[in-house]
Amino acid sequence: MDENNNMQTNQDNQGGYQSNPNRYQDNFDYNYNNGGNPSVPQPTMDTSPMSMGDWVLTILASFIPCAGIILYLVWAFSKNGNVNRRNYCRANLAIMAVILVVYIVFAAIFGAAIVSGM
Repeated sequence: MDENNNMQTNQDNQGGYQSNPNRYQDNFDYNYNNGGNPSVPQPTMDTSPMSMGDWVLTILASFIPCAGIILYLVWAFSKNGNVNRRNYCRANLAIMAVILVVYIVFAAIFGAAIVSGM
């Protein structure tokens, strides 16, 4: 028995990550299928591709002041809905956060330069 276990361990170590394709789970499976545990209720995520109209409405929602950000937050952090829209909204919110930080830094630098020049 130990010889078979040692052989399997050696095969796993020699083959690296690709020795057992089921060894590591996809991120979607890990987060939303609870590691394959059937006793935990599974949330319903729509994995179908979004149509062009869905993408247009998603992008146009970002142009609505305040409500667009709220919609993006809802779509980004909800357990239901389309997984493609969720990932897009998360990425867009991250980019918005970085841009906001850059704006604040530039405002502080140029504001201090203007005040010191007076």
